[in-house]
Amino acid sequence: MSTTNINVRWFDAYREKFESTEFRLGSDLFWMRLENGKNRNIPLRSVRWVEIKTGRNLDDIKTQVELSVRWFDGFLIEFIGKDIWFGTDNITIYTGDSHIIIPLREVRWFSQIPESHQKEILMESGN
Repeated sequence: MSTTNINVRWFDAYREKFESTEFRLGSDLFWMRLENGKNRNIPLRSVRWVEIKTGRNLDDIKTQVELSVRWFDGFLIEFIGKDIWFGTDNITIYTGDSHIIIPLREVRWFSQIPESHQKEILMESGN
């Protein structure tokens, strides 16, 4: 049975690594069956993001997309990926060898325009 490497970034900045044989993403929980056969439920309200390493690297995809995400606590990060999917409960960023899942519950805003360009646009518009 193949395993998938999963990284969970908690709100307190702690990063936890798992090796999972199965996983499912719901609107509130991320469920995993770990390599040792035990189940693990991750409440998505408690994490900044979940990264799922696919083990494939698709360097032939030449597109690059950027996404800025600001959480309610003020934390800001810019992700760079090859593709982005927007769902009702989360955003998924495909980086080429992994998927990063960002639950939207705790996100203040997100933009596909990098923050540095947002400032330039605001200054040009006079806001």
